[in-house]
Amino acid sequence: MDDLDTMLEQEAEARKTGKTETTTETTTETTTQVAPTEFDFVSHYKGLGIEAETREEAETRLKETLTKYNELKEVPTQYEAAKTELEQLKANYSALTEKVNPLSYFSSSDAYVREQLAMKHPEYNITALTKALGDTTTLTDIELLALGRQLNDGDIYTTEQAAIADIELKYGIDLTETKFEELPMATQNAIRKEAKTLKQSFNTLKSEVQLPQAVNPDELSKTKAEELRQLQDQSKAEWKPFVDVLPTLLDKVAIKDGEEVIIEYAIDDVYKQEIAKKAQQTLDFIASKNIKLTEEAKAAVVNELKDDYLKRNMSKMFKTALNDRIANMKEEEFKQIHNSKPANTTIRDGKTRQENSKEAAEAEILEQIKTTYVTKL
Repeated sequence: MDDLDTMLEQEAEARKTGKTETTTETTTETTTQVAPTEFDFVSHYKGLGIEAETREEAETRLKETLTKYNELKEVPTQYEAAKTELEQLKANYSALTEKVNPLSYFSSSDAYVREQLAMKHPEYNITALTKALGDTTTLTDIELLALGRQLNDGDIYTTEQAAIADIELKYGIDLTETKFEELPMATQNAIRKEAKTLKQSFNTLKSEVQLPQAVNPDELSKTKAEELRQLQDQSKAEWKPFVDVLPTLLDKVAIKDGEEVIIEYAIDDVYKQEIAKKAQQTLDFIASKNIKLTEEAKAAVVNELKDDYLKRNMSKMFKTALNDRIANMKEEEFKQIHNSKPANTTIRDGKTRQENSKEAAEAEILEQIKTTYVTKL
């Protein structure tokens, strides 16, 4: 109790003085803060398989890798597309192989021969033709004779009985009452001889038709290419003598107004040498176009080259013509000035010296060649 009273008294005293004595147990905890380190990009990218010395180099290589990935990620799709296209090409190749083999459209080679003979001999009876192309070794001589009549005159002998009736009439026999073996020997021999001839004619029917050979598309392409090469070689051989002398045929070019020659210009040797150097190129072009060697074709080649020269040298031709015209004007003016007669300002075609100036010459020539010049170019 005493202790309790003492404590209360101390508390009251403390309140009066504003001081409170408390015992506080302080636990001091020391926290160590670690400064953050910079992220190791080089090691990070190395883990991704990108070797680099610096972050910038690593990022550059990463971009290259991503770019390559974007290119490569389409490969599977492209592969499938190529695979599908290849399968389609194989199918097309197979179909093409069949198309270049005419026999593929027929059930057998005999069927092909029969159709060809039917087109070649529309007078043949198709049923009799089919039988004649088959195995005739099992047919009797009378049956062979009947088949021969049906083959050539199927519209008359529509049945075998009708054909046999004609045989009986020809040989004066009645096969309904007399067997073939009972016929006179001379009659039998005559019938056998006719049957033998017919059998030989049946066998030769097939030889009228040659079975087509199946053509491999690749071989067909090579054959066509070889045929084209041979035609081009032949064309080059025909044109070569003309192409060799072609430069000598390029004498001059002219600009005309109707029949009037406005400007005429000689083709220079440099251009001729250029054409000579291009002889093989010219031959190749002619052969590729399959141009036949005719006088019209030769003239067309010459005119084409002249037009080419004209377009290239139009400016040079104009200047030369202009200089010549001015020179003529000066010569004429000189004569007039030094003429013993009184001076006359009119010196040519009623024109004054002012009208014979360089500008007047240019205007005159331009006016003359204007229409032709535009047409040519």
